[in-house]
Amino acid sequence: MHKFIFTAALCAIFSGFAAAETLLTPGGDFEQPYKQTLHILRRLRDADGKVIPHPEGSITDRVQSEKVFAGEKALLLEAQHGGHTINTNRDVLTLLPGAKYQFSFRYFIAAAGPRTKVSGRVAFTMADGSNKYLFPNGDGTPGVWHQLKVDFYPPVGTTSMSATLWFSNGPYKIYVDDIRVTASTEPPKVDLAASAGILAELPAGTLWKQASFRRVDAVGIPAAVPALETVELSLAANEREPFQLVLTPKQDVPQLTLHFSDLKGPAGSIPAELQSYGILQFVPMRNPDNPTLQGELADPIVPAQPVTATAGKNTIFFVKLYAPATAAPGVYRGSLTLRSAGEVLAEVPLQLKVRAFALPETAWLRTFFYALVGHIRRDYKDNRSVREIADDVSAILQDHRINGNQCIKPPAPKYVIEGDNLRVTDWSEFDVFVFRQWQKFGICNFTVPILGMLGDHGGWFQDGKRKLFGEPLFSERARNLAGQYARQFHEHWCEAFPPQLRYYCYIYDEPAPKVYAELNRLTGEIKRQAPEFRFFTPHAVDPELPHFTVFAVPFSFGRINPELQRGREIWYYNWPHPLDHYNYIKNRLYAWQIYANDGEGGLTWQMTASPGPEVNPWTDLEKTYRNGHNTTLFPALSPGGGLVPTLRLAQVREGLDDVDYLKLLEAKVEQHFPGYGLARVAEVMQELLPELPFGFVNDSNLLYALREKIATEIEEFEVAPVSLVCTNPAENSATEFSRVQFTVLAPDGAKVTIAGQPAGVVQGGRLQADCELIRLGENHIAVEIEHQGRTRVLTRRFILKRDANLQKLEQLAAKLEKSSLSADAERAFLQAHASGAYTLAEREKCSRLLAEAQQRLIAARLSAPPPADNALQAAVRAQAQWMYEQQLYERAAYYLDLAESLTQAQQATAGPLRIEPVNLEGNFGFRIANEQIEFTLLELGGRIVSFKVKGTETLHCGDLAKTLPLAVRAGKQYHNFTHRDVPAIGGYEDAGLEVLPESAVDWDLSFKEISEARIALEASMLLRGDQFRLSRVMSIVPGSPELKIDYRISNVFPAEYISDDPSHYQFNWRGRIMPAIGEARQGDTLEVPTPLTLPATVFDLQNPVFFELRSVPLNDHYLGVFNPDKQAGFTWKLDPQLNYAYLWMNSKGNHLGTGKVYTLEVFRSFYGNRPGEPGNRPFDIKPGQEVNFSVSLIGRKN
Repeated sequence: MHKFIFTAALCAIFSGFAAAETLLTPGGDFEQPYKQTLHILRRLRDADGKVIPHPEGSITDRVQSEKVFAGEKALLLEAQHGGHTINTNRDVLTLLPGAKYQFSFRYFIAAAGPRTKVSGRVAFTMADGSNKYLFPNGDGTPGVWHQLKVDFYPPVGTTSMSATLWFSNGPYKIYVDDIRVTASTEPPKVDLAASAGILAELPAGTLWKQASFRRVDAVGIPAAVPALETVELSLAANEREPFQLVLTPKQDVPQLTLHFSDLKGPAGSIPAELQSYGILQFVPMRNPDNPTLQGELADPIVPAQPVTATAGKNTIFFVKLYAPATAAPGVYRGSLTLRSAGEVLAEVPLQLKVRAFALPETAWLRTFFYALVGHIRRDYKDNRSVREIADDVSAILQDHRINGNQCIKPPAPKYVIEGDNLRVTDWSEFDVFVFRQWQKFGICNFTVPILGMLGDHGGWFQDGKRKLFGEPLFSERARNLAGQYARQFHEHWCEAFPPQLRYYCYIYDEPAPKVYAELNRLTGEIKRQAPEFRFFTPHAVDPELPHFTVFAVPFSFGRINPELQRGREIWYYNWPHPLDHYNYIKNRLYAWQIYANDGEGGLTWQMTASPGPEVNPWTDLEKTYRNGHNTTLFPALSPGGGLVPTLRLAQVREGLDDVDYLKLLEAKVEQHFPGYGLARVAEVMQELLPELPFGFVNDSNLLYALREKIATEIEEFEVAPVSLVCTNPAENSATEFSRVQFTVLAPDGAKVTIAGQPAGVVQGGRLQADCELIRLGENHIAVEIEHQGRTRVLTRRFILKRDANLQKLEQLAAKLEKSSLSADAERAFLQAHASGAYTLAEREKCSRLLAEAQQRLIAARLSAPPPADNALQAAVRAQAQWMYEQQLYERAAYYLDLAESLTQAQQATAGPLRIEPVNLEGNFGFRIANEQIEFTLLELGGRIVSFKVKGTETLHCGDLAKTLPLAVRAGKQYHNFTHRDVPAIGGYEDAGLEVLPESAVDWDLSFKEISEARIALEASMLLRGDQFRLSRVMSIVPGSPELKIDYRISNVFPAEYISDDPSHYQFNWRGRIMPAIGEARQGDTLEVPTPLTLPATVFDLQNPVFFELRSVPLNDHYLGVFNPDKQAGFTWKLDPQLNYAYLWMNSKGNHLGTGKVYTLEVFRSFYGNRPGEPGNRPFDIKPGQEVNFSVSLIGRKN
């Protein structure tokens, strides 16, 4: 498998560096010049990868203000093909001793082709002239801001380094912001004391306990460790729960041993002989890449034996307490005795709480942990027999509940080939091997003999010259025989083995596109003959690998695609095994992340990573891959001895146990409330994993607390009244809204109290009620359910975010003070609500204060002298004044802000680009032109009412005097009417279904750019119950007949407001144009690339027609209209996301002889779909996400 070369953390985490950072890339935010730090290359390559010239204008980049992540500017990259490379300049990334670095950037994919990729590279030049690299990948999901982020330490010996951003395989449109490389020279802080406790101060030293999920340092005790009388642990039946007992000796202490008593409780006892321990050994790290690892590290765990403690150096016992599957639930007590040469030094009280459920014999999560016997024999100099080493590995895996090793290869069955037929004749040796591994070691995941590992990311092994069933690998005969073998193998497996045993045909490792064709031919023939055959590969799900059943997806940015993964068996790799304190949680957390991201298995590529026999991990761990990252099995300490597992491997076992807890809770919920199991577990996990797939809270104590919460909840499903509380937003959400909707599932007649207030009685198995979050920060809401004299209390946790209006109030208060106006009331409110209680009443008061402050500020702003030499600004300020007089204060503030943005803009009466204000029948807007085209945009629906091509009008505009009253339009009061209540105005508008009433009110306009090179104006509006915001940026440049229109439709609801109903995310959109070439329509000719035959394409009053065609499929991405007599028209260039048109032509008119019009429309909706055809569909836009697309009006003349 592909391996990164040095230490790196590719996961987003929610607790960043503790120390201050040094920014090495000023200008990467694009708020200031960037060329002193970064340089941009535009590249097009041929099929061989050679850079070739690209057509002018086909790959562009510019700093813009239309879309940013933060600040006011960001970089826009556009490519029709090829792509961009952004590099840090030479010597920008300085090397700071001991520093930890972070390379990150934000990006937003507005449009992309099927192969568009965002990735990066950090390159290191070594002292010997060689290079090492790190290659992070980005998420390709469009419509949301992403961050590609990688933390790293430069490898030892680095002399210089650079960072690169790659944007490849256009067409694409991508915004980039906040390119940062930072350095931190202080290690992140980790609280090692919270999970520890001082058990006894002895003459020989200090005896203390540390949790199993922490690594104990070689010397010292963490500061502020509290006293502890008893070691208390909780576990399920058939579970082993560890902790670490540490002696920090003041003097040498010989022959230390541990001795257990029986654990006794009301329900019986657990024999002492079931308990065990090992001893942590230290390995030196002299010069690791990560300086926090320097010193001696406790990691290998050797079997129990007398050990001598050395003065000043910690002696660590890894204690493993076990409750058998037969143990009754309850609390068991006993003791653990520490002795030195038989003398009792201390007796540690133990308390074991056995839960009322048991873990399964085999971990639910499937695993492949790579441990190759040949590698162990060669690099670990292990002279035992192959069988002995293989059994040793399998026993260690079993002890850690790991149920697969992809290197354990069953013997091939015997077969004969007769002509074109292959027949398996003897399965006995194969069957014996599989059953032995299963029954003796619990291995339940197996690879397929013969059809295993034919190549990797570098290509086919032996250049594809190896034989398969005695035939050339790529021959038709080899494929045919392989298909016959696979069919018989699958049939035999299903007949011979229990369902918990699965085979995985690991036929190819990380296939590259260059091998797809031959690989698909082989796997395709096998699947043709054996449709249920299970192919497995470590690779992101790729539709171009259609025959693979199981994908082990790289757990990194850009590789996880929930839509493609849905319905498949998904594993993830590589399981991380970091040694440093800060990232240590990942050893255990990875199992949670696999489950949370709908995975069924986890894979690690190596357990014995070593460059060769000259490197012994016991003495040179830093010389192994990534400073020991994938060395979780150590060599035997003496010839003939067994391999030595590690503390990190013990974390893996704990993670597998944790997932069993999650599955048990899921099953319990499903048992009582079908359909709610996964959702409930996801709610619980959200406190630890707040943002999938990668985001996590770096707190091992929180992880352990959640495990205890899950255990308690599993048990409570056996206690009446059996109940479940569901909420929207989900528990553990961080929400801006105060109201939470509770759904209580409980027996009929149960009385429910929420947050101390009666909520009602359950009827039909459920009750719904709202509850108010009343405190900023954490809110714990108790739900009390009483039924037949029994009461159950369930608590749900939420984070109430700070009201966004509080920040607006802060900004307004500062503006009031700057204008010499009092802000005492605003400041007092802000001070009183910096934290703590914040109810709906206070939220409403904040809104009132905001409105009042805004009104006072508007009056002050209007009292300032108007501009004397800026007609654009003066016209906009006049609108503000009128709105203020009509008491439409929000609209007045909008105009004042718009006027301020025009401070530097002068009205242009000549030159390449021109802009002037217009007011048509009380409808305000702007007229913008270049030498080729002129368009007029009104606030009314953000409507383009005129598009002239060299003076010839091409759009029809209705009677603007019949629009709604200005107060209604300016107040955006569209909720009180439908499209039947408003006149048809025409022009270019966003129409269709729910959107149409909003097109009758005034939208917000804002300038994104006014320069000699470009004018860009945005129109935007909140739509559909304030759930979606539609905005489009219309822009022209000198000399071009193209009016470019860039759309952004965003779901502004917070991301935590999820729904199982897809219709809640669907947005029906229709873009409508009502053309009229030369202000009339006679002779206008439609241009519609469709396989359908249209009733007519010419608007001819002499041959009148009427037709309406819904969901017209398009062969190409454009519509057009041209009038041959007037030699004018336009082409409506469409985005690839727009594939259906809606056509209306009526040259007959209505019964009054009016209404003789036609329209060109494109849309996204189910409207007009035909049964049995794929058809059109709305945009799917989840909360917090958006879709982007672009269209253009291109004028045509003569």
